[in-house]
Amino acid sequence: MLDGSRFAPAYNASVPAVSLGMNVAYLDLYGRIAPSIENAFVEIYLYNFLGQGQTADPMPAWHLLRDVFSLTFSGNAVIDSLATVAHNRFDRRSVYEVRPGGYFFYPAGHDPSGTFSAFPAGMWDIFRRTRTLTLSDAAFASVDQIIETAKRRNIALTFLATPNHAYFDYYIDTVDAWGLVEEWLTRLTAKADVYSFAQANAWSKEPPASRMAYWNDPIHFSLEVGKAMQLALLGRAEPGTPPNFMVRLTPDNVKEHVAQRREAIRAWTKRNLPFALTFENARGDLAGGGAARIAELRAAYFTIAEIGTAEADGLLIESTHHPIVSRFAGAIESASPGPVGITVTGWAADQAANKPVQAIVATVGNRIVARSEPVGRRVDIEQNIASGAFPSSFTLIAPVDVTQQREPLKLYALMADGTAAQLASGWSGPTSGLVADHKPPALAPYR
Repeated sequence: MLDGSRFAPAYNASVPAVSLGMNVAYLDLYGRIAPSIENAFVEIYLYNFLGQGQTADPMPAWHLLRDVFSLTFSGNAVIDSLATVAHNRFDRRSVYEVRPGGYFFYPAGHDPSGTFSAFPAGMWDIFRRTRTLTLSDAAFASVDQIIETAKRRNIALTFLATPNHAYFDYYIDTVDAWGLVEEWLTRLTAKADVYSFAQANAWSKEPPASRMAYWNDPIHFSLEVGKAMQLALLGRAEPGTPPNFMVRLTPDNVKEHVAQRREAIRAWTKRNLPFALTFENARGDLAGGGAARIAELRAAYFTIAEIGTAEADGLLIESTHHPIVSRFAGAIESASPGPVGITVTGWAADQAANKPVQAIVATVGNRIVARSEPVGRRVDIEQNIASGAFPSSFTLIAPVDVTQQREPLKLYALMADGTAAQLASGWSGPTSGLVADHKPPALAPYR
């Protein structure tokens, strides 16, 4: 990406899960063995400043010889080299691998949707271990050492605040940590040049799906985003890159930057209430700090105007009658109860129209109790639908009290031709009684 530019030749010196303290040692080592280094770009991520250990052993140059020897002549190195040669010669399938360009490669079929689904529980598990978010003075001391090392080696230093998916900014909002973010960035911008890619834009709000352009999971952005960051630093942003993709931060504009992110995520939350409720639901024993927030989200989600009624032969929604037809339109994959209702997930597709369904609605008895829009694409399902109907994922929260529920929940997909088809369901387990057992005609054509 950087060949022929003012930054060439360039080297990817990143080390996975490295601490700021270790970065001090690495930058000093690189400066000693390559005095011609002119620029260094260092990623800053909030969690690096929240108590991570900062100790790092000195790195004398002879460590390089030791590492080269072990990486070249050890038993593991020989075995892995033979396995690599065999794979390249006889298999050649795309796998998770480090490509010759030095980047980690995600093969076709990589499905980020599972990591997005697991994000709420994972983040609350991390928060449960700390309970409080406090900036670490030791981390800022490491920043001072990085700056001093760069000056001593005559290296121009730039810190990069890398992109955040909306899910992570929602977490910051729900634990009321925007003041922490403002303090963090204010202290950093007072010390060095800082460019931010963390502001809200179309890429940061990409809906979770089985195939995503900009995110490999909720924390790690894709190779395409990394390329766009390099081009932005060169002043050569390609068409389609969000206009606010890169912003230089200074002590004077940090407050405005944080305020814009806060307002952007709150506007996003209003359009993604099912996720917000699911996230708050996952607090578990941490719910004390989120009770008021859950109540506010419930009020926003469950006091929507009457959606409609369910009749024997159709659904009446906003004076439009949607006849119920016997057709395979998708399937329910999970249903779990919680304090805010029943969370249902699955997929749906409009085969006749060869596109995603218009909406998913849930009924209990003769009432339509919830509505949700499908998002993304389900590549795993799409590969088995001959017509290529673009199946999409959905998450729907039905506001029902499972302790009082007398009738099972039914989910319907609204099709482009105005009809409604009940989604397939039927499994055994603790949630089996929550959703009506339904087995529509087989999906056809199916391969």
